[in-house]
Amino acid sequence: MLLAGAAFAGVSLGPLSASLDALGLSGPAEGFIVDSSRKWGEWPKGQAQWTVSASSGDYRLRLQAFSGLGAADADQKRELQLSRIRLLYAGDIGYPGMITRSLKVPEALSPQTVRRAGKSDALLLPASAALTYGVGSDDLVVYRAALSFIYCPQSRRLFQLEWFAPKAAFSSTTALARLDSFACGG
Repeated sequence: MLLAGAAFAGVSLGPLSASLDALGLSGPAEGFIVDSSRKWGEWPKGQAQWTVSASSGDYRLRLQAFSGLGAADADQKRELQLSRIRLLYAGDIGYPGMITRSLKVPEALSPQTVRRAGKSDALLLPASAALTYGVGSDDLVVYRAALSFIYCPQSRRLFQLEWFAPKAAFSSTTALARLDSFACGG
């Protein structure tokens, strides 16, 4: 979602720890270098979005922060974000091929929801080399991802956390532990 009159700005690329501090988030940053950083809106004054992508070797991390949200708005934003992802897997996708007119993502490549007591549910799902979801063929899957959310009521910020590991090295236990190591405060 781009905000009306949004301005584009970035932070210097460097260690992830500096971006986490600026976002008001704490978490495991050691060894991670920021690959890209984009802001829309007036951070941190009003409603704004800030996306930071970082890497460490073959591992990737993407953080999306949404500021200026009360608890109800954060719940609504979380559901909207999850709905966008789930729609990638809903039903047949139109495909103008000679042999078939539609594609459907196989069940094995569909997201798995992990219910977690006292925490936001998480999704485990395959991703492409470009860190996109909705991959319809196993040969296009390069990463497996874990996605979850944290809401920080004091700063009125919602964070969407995405951890990507190479497909062969992915462990849901490790990925969920990584996501759970993030917390409000910088």
